[in-house]
Amino acid sequence: MKQPLPTLVEYEPCRFSSDLLTQQEGERLWLEYGALLDVSFPSPRTDWQWELKSRGVVGHIPIGDGDVLRIRPRVPIKAIFKMWEIAYDVEPRLFPPMVGVESLEDFYSWLASQLAKQALTRLRRGLYREYLEETDRLPYVRGRLDVRHMIQRPWQVELDCTFQEHTADIEDNRLILAALQVAAESAACSRIAARPVRHAYWQLQQSAVHAVQMSASRCLGRDYNRLNVDYRPMHTISHFLLSHTGPSEPSGERHLRAFVVSMPKLFETFVARWLRRQLPPAFRIDAQRSIAFGPDVSFVPDVVVRRRSDGTAVLVVDTKYKISATPAEADVAQVVAYATGLQCTEAVLLYPMADYKPLESQVGSVRVRTLTFPLDADLDVSGVALLERMLPAMAN
Repeated sequence: MKQPLPTLVEYEPCRFSSDLLTQQEGERLWLEYGALLDVSFPSPRTDWQWELKSRGVVGHIPIGDGDVLRIRPRVPIKAIFKMWEIAYDVEPRLFPPMVGVESLEDFYSWLASQLAKQALTRLRRGLYREYLEETDRLPYVRGRLDVRHMIQRPWQVELDCTFQEHTADIEDNRLILAALQVAAESAACSRIAARPVRHAYWQLQQSAVHAVQMSASRCLGRDYNRLNVDYRPMHTISHFLLSHTGPSEPSGERHLRAFVVSMPKLFETFVARWLRRQLPPAFRIDAQRSIAFGPDVSFVPDVVVRRRSDGTAVLVVDTKYKISATPAEADVAQVVAYATGLQCTEAVLLYPMADYKPLESQVGSVRVRTLTFPLDADLDVSGVALLERMLPAMAN
């Protein structure tokens, strides 16, 4: 029996025997996931072993023949859940405590199970429906007749009718169906969790909800009323599942989907949302907004803190989800360029660990500092401590 692949840890290189991965499997990893993984083929440089390193992504990637490459996060699972809640403005009261969730598989399976449970509860009550206008050719009159079309084709016996159909086959339900489908096929969903997920998927299909490809972005910014307000947590979970589940891949007896979370992107979105919530009313932030500094030059800083009164930039924050103990020269140069272009005198490189080597340096008119938002501690405490370090610079 083939030995399982070792579990990777984000950003940490892992070497293993060349017997555990075929040349074909390695080439597919390199071609399809090269943006997420550094793949080094067996060579004298690697002592004729495979060497893989995650570029900040965590999750599960199907390899083939039932094998799955697992990539473990360096931060606690509950910190990932908390970051996700804040990054996407999820109300914590919508979800019960994650009892027994200790791994990424537990986290994904817990979310998928929650979606299935809530979908089945809604199915028992009846799915939310809307009236949609449809046009069809019928043997009887229904709704409004298309008289012009009938005159043009007098030999046609059936009637062209336009009518209102009260249907459950609407986007609210299609989003949930799409999320249940990818969860049931995900390499991260346990077999125990997959059973209720598949059952909920089947029940939705039996209720005439059609399976179509849906964009995760459609789950956000939706309008709810008293008849469908319970869809909000289901769409929140659907957003996570659809955002982080890849295309279907053959693996053993069934097709599996990759599940990957980009921790640098999640950290960046989380920090921007947290600052937007916690900054004093006198300030506002721009997050990931392109700023032009000339006809052919533009930058996209992670976070720019501005005075609300006149829009002046008072602080530039560049998040760096990295494990090195000291800032790279390129990172310092990058944030200084952002600040200089914005005519801002304060710049911060923000890291997710408490033991990062502090830096405070003056580069021209810009003061550059390293600050931390430790993810292995209480995030509220970490955030308050960060804000206390930032506020004096913003007040200048």
